[in-house]
Parts: sequence; C-alpha cells; structure tokens
Amino acid sequence: MKIPISGSNDIISFRDSLIKAKKKVKADVILSDIKSPIAMDDLNLLDMVLDTTKPSVTVRAFGNIGINSAMLLSRRFRRYGYKGYNIDMRIDSSVPASEKQKIQDRMLRLCKDDKKATFQPRLLAGDIISVDDCLEYGLLDKLIDPYASRSKTPSKGVVVAANATGADTSKTL
Repeated sequence: MKIPISGSNDIISFRDSLIKAKKKVKADVILSDIKSPIAMDDLNLLDMVLDTTKPSVTVRAFGNIGINSAMLLSRRFRRYGYKGYNIDMRIDSSVPASEKQKIQDRMLRLCKDDKKATFQPRLLAGDIISVDDCLEYGLLDKLIDPYASRSKTPSKGVVVAANATGADTSKTL
C-alpha cells in the first residue's frame, strides 16, 4: 500500500491502518514536508505500534523536508532520500522549550551513535543538512539519484542490418 504523509492526521491514519491490519503490512510511505508541529504523543504511539506489528515499511523523503518530517525517519523503516535535497533542522520558535528538547532528543536517537558528536551541534544550530550528510549521520539508509542512469551494463551501441546481397555488413556504431 502507498501512503502519503503530509500532516499529523496522516500519521494517525497510518498508525490506525497498522493496528487494523489482519496480516503483516508492507507499505511504501511518501513523506513530504510537514509544516505543522507533530504531537510527540502521536509519534510515541506510532513507535509502540511499530514495535508490536513489525511492518515492512519503506519511507521516501520526497523533496526538501523540515524537522517535523525528519522525526518520522525511524530506524524501523527503510529510509530513502533523493540526492540534491535537504533536511531543515530548524525548530519553529513558537514550540515550547520542553517540546523543543523532546524533538532534539528524538532526532539524536535517530542518528548513528558514532556520529552524534558531529550531528548534535548542527541540530542545535538549526542547520540545513544535505541528504548526503543525512546518509552519513544515519538518518537515511540509501540515496536515490533521479538523474543517474538506471542501467547496470554499459550500452552495446546500435547494430546496422546487413545489405540486400546477404553479405554481413553489420557495424556497431
């Protein structure tokens, strides 16, 4: 099932669909930029549901996303990002200090343990981090380059057919 997530209501419906599923869920989540703050209670409930249902979920961070979306990049998912985009780590100034600390703690839990020392200052400063750096920090598992060639083998060229006499005059261009 493909699930677009662009707000808190989408997170709640995703969580509810995992709870109601009769068999193991395989989902492909398209994560876009979530502008409004996400309730930490909703994220904690989603984490508990993920622990109990153990779904197979792929999350694709689509375009530039902010910290509200980045909080959904759980290690329980296969997390893909698109080359050339960024994750904005700024937390809205209207967020209370206690919630701001919870957001920062969650983001640090998503980071690789050996990269926390370099990631934390960038998080606290509210930097914009490229998806290449996010891969290094462990926030993403794989980068997708939409402009790269998908072919695994080099091209063989074009073969020109034989002439009317039947003699083999084929050439590779």
